[in-house]
Amino acid sequence: MLIRAKESALVVTDIQERLVPAMQAPARTLSNTKPLLHAANENAIHELKQAYKRTRTDEHS
Repeated sequence: MLIRAKESALVVTDIQERLVPAMQAPARTLSNTKPLLHAANENAIHELKQAYKRTRTDEHS
């Protein structure tokens, strides 16, 4: 099976700065994610992103 850029997407889910300390291996997660994003960009692979929207509850956390 051959992976084709036009038929592929990279999904990175919810890497929030304030949640990084709670990750099991934050340095490894971040260091592995950056090259994936770069490769997706270089190969015109779609990136699915969801912006985090602040709420009033977040402001008081």
